[in-house]
Amino acid sequence: MLKRFVHGFESGLVKLLSWTSRLGAIILFLVASGIFLDVVKRWFTSRPVIGVYEGVEVSMVIVTFLLLPTVQYYGRQLSVDVVSAHTRGRLSAFMRFFEAFFSLCVFSALLYATWNEFLKALFGRFLRRGIVEIPSALPMGFMVLGSFLLVLIVILFFLRTILDLATGGRASVPPKDEVIVPPEEQISI
Repeated sequence: MLKRFVHGFESGLVKLLSWTSRLGAIILFLVASGIFLDVVKRWFTSRPVIGVYEGVEVSMVIVTFLLLPTVQYYGRQLSVDVVSAHTRGRLSAFMRFFEAFFSLCVFSALLYATWNEFLKALFGRFLRRGIVEIPSALPMGFMVLGSFLLVLIVILFFLRTILDLATGGRASVPPKDEVIVPPEEQISI
């Protein structure tokens, strides 16, 4: 029963991550286009496009927090697994349990902090300083979304680890590096 829940939870999460990755890619393309237009305009007129600097600054925060959950899910972040690479079975599952537990603590603290800052920015109507004043709640909202997705991913890893501990490391849930993504949802780099 838990195995079925984990599989359904994971497939829904993968679909959500594919959409956030697409949105992040579109925003990154718009950032590159804005910088290109700014450079071209500066070349010909010696004047910048107003708001590009502020837009790029905010967009990079948005892109980072949209793509960070995908990086976490697929395990593409830098990790040093000197000890865990040599363990098998229940010991390996036990080590992943502690990793998932501490990751859950860290990302939950990040979610709590970003949520509080988002509420302050939203109700305080704070604006980013610059030629174009962008509401601070906009990037903070994407930070909350990214943090929330990170917490969901760590909960998924936590559930997988519980399954591994219960089955002696032989759960039929695939490890995070072996998740099969349908070709229409694959993101090519």
